[in-house]
Amino acid sequence: MILSELIAQNVKNCGDRVAFTMKFGYRTKNLTYKELYTLARQVALFLQSHGLKKGDKVLLLAPNSPYWGAVYWGCVISGIILVPLNIQSTADMLARAADQTESPILFKNLFYKQDLPKDVKAFDIEFLDELVQEFDAEKFKAPEIKPDDLVQIMYTSGTTGDPKGVMLSHKNINANLTSLLEVIPFKGMQSERMLSILPLSHIYEQTIGFLLPQRYCAQVVYAHSLGAIRELMQEYKISTMAAVPEFLHVMMSRVKAGVHKQKKEKV
Repeated sequence: MILSELIAQNVKNCGDRVAFTMKFGYRTKNLTYKELYTLARQVALFLQSHGLKKGDKVLLLAPNSPYWGAVYWGCVISGIILVPLNIQSTADMLARAADQTESPILFKNLFYKQDLPKDVKAFDIEFLDELVQEFDAEKFKAPEIKPDDLVQIMYTSGTTGDPKGVMLSHKNINANLTSLLEVIPFKGMQSERMLSILPLSHIYEQTIGFLLPQRYCAQVVYAHSLGAIRELMQEYKISTMAAVPEFLHVMMSRVKAGVHKQKKEKV
């Protein structure tokens, strides 16, 4: 499957369902699948207005949010290669990625205050709605995209060494999704509400907590802070989430601390 087919199909199959949810201060941002596709096409047109075309690269250095997803899909449907970076990336790491990928544009977090690469236009992702509002999504024309075309260059260090760019194509990522479904046969996913807490700059969360839910028109809720996880799980009746051992260790430590405070170890 070409990934761009997925977002277009979802408009027909579940356009009015909520795709992404996140709290920003005192307001909550909800994006339906239809709104997501509209915003993605506006992002694509925005990038084209800056001279980008299929095969060019765009840097993305921002925490998980509905806007992260819109930029991702805006690149995918236009054949532009995304370069997602960890939000803790240093100025040197950012400069190296910009130089190696020759990316002319960076979508960044408003609060990222480190030095930015020269000759790279930076835009705060929190203002994405305002950045693309002048573009008519209906005027977007998708280029021909093939399974071997790159979706992204993901920087990873593996277990040691400096991060290196890994090139991932539509075929690569779809193979991950297909294999995952053989191991975990999801059923009734439309009724699932998934909480996303791990960084989307990693393929683990991107596959399980981003692409997989969208394949089944599920809702993804983004945690605006680690302290809000419990509250979000209760409010949205979260049914699924991806985690790592370290996160589970922290959760268990908090449970044990609470038990100790109440002197209920024997219980």
